[in-house]
Amino acid sequence: MFNQTPNSDIEWVRLQDMVGNMLDAAKESDWEKLIELNESRQPVLENYFTNIAPTLDTELLRDRIHVLQAMEQQILQHSQSMRDDVVNKLKGLHRGKQVEQAYSEHAAA
Repeated sequence: MFNQTPNSDIEWVRLQDMVGNMLDAAKESDWEKLIELNESRQPVLENYFTNIAPTLDTELLRDRIHVLQAMEQQILQHSQSMRDDVVNKLKGLHRGKQVEQAYSEHAAA
């Protein structure tokens, strides 16, 4: 029926490590590294779910999917937090430019 081969464990650890490295990059706000890691993870993820996942016990597969989803959720939270920080900084720069422009217009009058 279902067989869990040592290869599936090796590929699972590899996939977890890749997503863990992506989470570390997100925590460090290293977006270039995160993008690179995501690109290299894609074929591994596709291979895992195409070739290995069908051979696994349903409950084990469900648990592994939940682990990946939880890690992905953390990456998303860090990404959204960083995006919000950048947006706020840009808004601050825009306000600063508006104040500077108003001051320049008033000083010239």
